[in-house]
Amino acid sequence: MNHATKAFFKSGHGIALAVYDTRRGQQEGREVEKILAFYPPTTPAATQSSIVGLAQALTMFAGTFNKECPFHSMEAHNHLWTMYHAEPDLWLLLVVGRGLVGPHCLASSLTGFLKGLHGVAVLLYGLISTRLQQDPSAQSVTNCLQPLLHEAGSSLVLTDQHHPAGLAMLSCPLGLTGGVPLLPISAAAFTSLQSLVNSLLVTRLFNTRPVQGVLVCWQTCLLWSSLSSVDTAALHSLVVRGIEPAVRQKHKNTGRRPTTTQQQQQQQQQRSARSSPEPQHQQQQQHLL
Repeated sequence: MNHATKAFFKSGHGIALAVYDTRRGQQEGREVEKILAFYPPTTPAATQSSIVGLAQALTMFAGTFNKECPFHSMEAHNHLWTMYHAEPDLWLLLVVGRGLVGPHCLASSLTGFLKGLHGVAVLLYGLISTRLQQDPSAQSVTNCLQPLLHEAGSSLVLTDQHHPAGLAMLSCPLGLTGGVPLLPISAAAFTSLQSLVNSLLVTRLFNTRPVQGVLVCWQTCLLWSSLSSVDTAALHSLVVRGIEPAVRQKHKNTGRRPTTTQQQQQQQQQRSARSSPEPQHQQQQQHLL
């Protein structure tokens, strides 16, 4: 580990996330071109290249012993390194400090986080390798992946109870293993839900089926899914980490912020209170004086 990498982690950055393509940046001095996205985004380019270069060296060394396994991990003195070979020549990297996740964090939790992150990316934008073929400059890929990595990295350091994919899940030995929490419901409710889902799936419009799949959630728990396990996990992750918090925040803001009519009424009441005459007993006291 060189000085740039040591300085990065000593500065208080306990988490690093990256997506990189090993086919890019082969020439000396252009190693940074292999990095498609990085978190924190303010990290200097030289430090990004140093961290990704070390991760690539680790995967090359580990690959000599097990070429079939898509996951590789390393336990350093202060940090845990996990690399996921998501697509041909495409890797996802997660480095997290031991002090943040505690002694019970398992490699399966870290790999589950990276696998879920890749699933959300594919769900939103399709295969990254396909987009790289369409745009060899990789600028459009970076524009897609960088906000996603920023959201994922920020969610890890949040302590809000509404962010189940945070460090608390990584610290738990039963953490992110790729499954989706299923909420058991009564037989009557399940029958009604099944009837609703089936009616959606068989609906036809202009001789076509507009509904190809259905996923039903209550808060962060799954009630029903007609999708495959991989698609269910990816879509559920998107709902829990993106759509559901956005809807909750919208309702929260709507409940706190008064409408224009309410604001006008409040301002009118305040003006009336300031301009109202003094109480009668105070006027009598002033008259006696």
